[in-house]
Amino acid sequence: MATTAAPPPGRVFSSPLARRLARAAGLVCEEIPGTGPGGRVVRRDVLAAVTHRRRRRDTVACPALTLRGPVPVGDLLDLRHRLNEVGGVPHVSLTHLLVRAAALAHRAVPSMRAGQTAGTGVRPHTAVDLALAVATERGLVTPVLRDADRLPLTALADAVVDLVRRARADGPRPGRPDGATLTLVNLGGYGVEEATVSVTPPRSAVLAVGAARPEAVVVDGRVRVETVLRATLSVDPRAVDGAVAAAWLREFTALLEQPVRLLL
Repeated sequence: MATTAAPPPGRVFSSPLARRLARAAGLVCEEIPGTGPGGRVVRRDVLAAVTHRRRRRDTVACPALTLRGPVPVGDLLDLRHRLNEVGGVPHVSLTHLLVRAAALAHRAVPSMRAGQTAGTGVRPHTAVDLALAVATERGLVTPVLRDADRLPLTALADAVVDLVRRARADGPRPGRPDGATLTLVNLGGYGVEEATVSVTPPRSAVLAVGAARPEAVVVDGRVRVETVLRATLSVDPRAVDGAVAAAWLREFTALLEQPVRLLL
């Protein structure tokens, strides 16, 4: 069986496209680990290097204010089950419901739609564009769902499925402004109950959601077991103040507690 020879020591092979992308981003291929045949540096390696550099730079520079809260989701999970019993409609996942709730909360609290500009400037956004964290073989990417609040739940479910598929096929796209002001990170599939995720400018907020677990809660003076997930909202206080963040998290929680609102 034919094999691809590794480059001689000290020499790095790279594709013409990778070299062009690296030059445009101010990188050199010799400093980028290659995953192509024989260690060749290819397009996906340059894109991953650009994403890593941007995330590291922005995370170091960005302060954060973090709010946390438990969210009862028993009624939400019941709604999801009933929706998925209906034939002829897209499968609805918990992620789809979380994205829908975040979009409606963004509509209800417009001051959360603020992004960072160069330096410490703040730019308000009119559209509800949300980013979704997606794990790929080349690392984490955050593709953007445009006008998320305008999509009914079934259309949103289709759009998210397509967004994730394209993100995993194409990988990160460096240097492209996306307009999103919030990133949603759903860690429930990994069994993580709670996490604090760094805010990455120019976005001003990130919502991390953990796994839904049965917990003992007190309701009307009585203890009962309910299914609860934990939501952690981190914001850049240069763009979003604490009162706005608290109002947003309260609205997000209310939408999940009254899930029929997600269908309106």
